[in-house]
Amino acid sequence: DPDAGRGKAVHLDFSGKGAPQEGSPFRKAQTQEKRLKLFLWGDYGTGKTTLALQFPKPVVIDMERGSDLYGDDFDFEVLHATTADEVMAAVEWLLKSRHEHRTLVIDPITVYWDALQRKWSDIFLKRNKGSKGYKFEFYDLQPRDWMTVKAEFKEFIRKLVALDMNVIVTARQKALYDQGALMKVIGETFDGERSLPYLFD
Repeated sequence: DPDAGRGKAVHLDFSGKGAPQEGSPFRKAQTQEKRLKLFLWGDYGTGKTTLALQFPKPVVIDMERGSDLYGDDFDFEVLHATTADEVMAAVEWLLKSRHEHRTLVIDPITVYWDALQRKWSDIFLKRNKGSKGYKFEFYDLQPRDWMTVKAEFKEFIRKLVALDMNVIVTARQKALYDQGALMKVIGETFDGERSLPYLFD
């Protein structure tokens, strides 16, 4: 009966007695210290690396030896990585291990993105000899291959976001071309995976 119960008082208990209830997925909210996730891009010499090194207790994944000049000026630890797997392993170590680092710097993510594409290009070169991308000595990533590359990239970003650390990611700068005109430069943009700006604070 849709009219049943009309006019009856409804009692809502906001006292919190007995909360959280058994099996409830909710807990009382607490203010938490915010960790900054920052994306910086720009031309060489604009101060991206030096800015990143001023954050507390930094550790640097350096993919083009850009931090070599600053060992005497800043207190930090560094990994000189050359492959996408080395970078992923370092981030996983930071996620799982107890350490004193408070800031992760990836300098630059442009090289990580290139290394990730190179990793999967080498894998597909061995695996997909019947594919259109197979060129005997190298492999052109095909449209369906990009799903695999981007899936690993998204997993990498998910782990960066999950880190209880400040994360400062730098990228190289490149020319921005007009989509409607052939080779017409209309400005500058970052060099890396397209969704990068949307993934950071």
